[in-house]
Order: sequence, then C-alpha cells, then structure tokens
Amino acid sequence: MALATSPTSSAVLGAGSEVAHYIAKWDGARWGSAYWKAVHTYNMGGGYVNFMFDDEADGRLQAAYGDNYARLAQAKMKYDPKNLFRVNQNIAPAAAV
Repeated sequence: MALATSPTSSAVLGAGSEVAHYIAKWDGARWGSAYWKAVHTYNMGGGYVNFMFDDEADGRLQAAYGDNYARLAQAKMKYDPKNLFRVNQNIAPAAAV
C-alpha cells in the first residue's frame, strides 16, 4: 500500500511510492535499454536524485523535484546564498536559477 503523501510534504516526487527501480548504465548492455523502455510507461516523472549521475541531462534535476523545485531554490537562497553546499545534484539558489 502506498503512503498517503501530498506533493509538498516531501521535497522529492513520489515519496509515497512503494518501488524504486534503478537501471544502471553499462556499455553494451542492451537488456538495460529494453528494460527501461518497458517500465518507463509506468514512470511517475522525474527521478530519484540519489540515483542520478553527475552528467544527467539539463532539466532532469528540476523534473525530480517537480513543482517543489522553485520552493527549494528559495530555501537555498535563504540558507546558502553563496551556494557553498553544491556537490552532486545541486539546487542552485533562486537568484541563480
């Protein structure tokens, strides 16, 4: 049973999901692409930031947070305006968005 959560009760979309699939990127592993295509139709959109690589496409981070991204960027501007904490999948301060 999925947890009842509102979209703004967590920073991450799909926080109430029961399952998270991680599909690794391996060279020459065609089964990974086929599997991704098969399950992608059930995707809630976005992705889980801890599963993302540093070279993800532009917009993927914003998609992971959905409508919460702007709110999180405002919080980042308030608490870390100089973007000191910017490793990995960084949310930039609102002024830099």
